Amino acid sequence: MRRPNFEKSVLEFEPVRQKIRTITDQLAKQKLPSEEREFVNAVVRYFPSGEPSLPQSSARNLLHYLDQNLTPAEIDMMLLKTIERHRNAWSDVCTAFASLKVAVASQ
Repeated sequence: MRRPNFEKSVLEFEPVRQKIRTITDQLAKQKLPSEEREFVNAVVRYFPSGEPSLPQSSARNLLHYLDQNLTPAEIDMMLLKTIERHRNAWSDVCTAFASLKVAVASQ
């Protein structure tokens, strides 16, 4: 099985990671209403940090586990947990966005 070249991607996307870190740092310094702050925090939590040294990428994690010679049942469980983690994080984003919409509409 041919694996993606993560090292190339790490270098290729470094400018994007730097921009995201800068935006995140600037947003953290802003005084935002609670609904806006919660929405921003939920979006930031949804996306991995992009730090190459941290094994946060779902793709990297799955490739790592696939290299562990897991049984098909273990692979299924790992995939289900990954999907569930992403769904839960996206649900948090949607909930925060709904609260933000209500707050803006009531102003």
